[in-house]
Amino acid sequence: GLEVAVGSRSEAALRAALAEAAALGIQGSAVKKAAAALVRAVATKELEDATAALGAKEDGGQRLRLALVHALEVGIEDTVALDTALEAARERGLDPALLQAAEVALTRLVGAQGLLEATEARDESSLAEALTMARECGVEAATLRGAEAKLRQLAATRQLVAARELVAALELTGAVAEEDLASLRAALVEARVAGANEGAVAEATAVLE
Repeated sequence: GLEVAVGSRSEAALRAALAEAAALGIQGSAVKKAAAALVRAVATKELEDATAALGAKEDGGQRLRLALVHALEVGIEDTVALDTALEAARERGLDPALLQAAEVALTRLVGAQGLLEATEARDESSLAEALTMARECGVEAATLRGAEAKLRQLAATRQLVAARELVAALELTGAVAEEDLASLRAALVEARVAGANEGAVAEATAVLE
């Protein structure tokens, strides 16, 4: 489907998925996303070919410049292709302004990919570190907000579990105090707002009932 094709970043897969969507009359954001991914895939291939052409007999400097400009315009997501092209552009002595723009784009791309990996790993400390780096790299605000929401979710789950375990342990000894219950209630409220783990929310709710 379209989503799988977008994830693959494969030009052939994207073209096939878009053709199938057109045949079925499918429209909407998924199609637009796939079309944008196809543009990036084509631009990435052009950049790779232009970089490789520098090693051939013909002068690929101008071709590389145009491909790099286009790659930056569409926002390619292949760090290897961009890094390789940037190094080749430096060696060829292309426009310093273009080199700087490519360096900024590469830095942001590396930061965004690191953030994505940390988000998928669902590790709170790794995600916090990746967020700090992503901010320093100038990653776009929308990407940061998504990661910040995930970090809040992970932190809320951890705090809720800790508060529930404390209350449960104190109840066994009959030493639970109102402030302990209040802390658990507060953690439960934050967990619900943050979209924390449903199992943790259910267990905490059961302790308070």
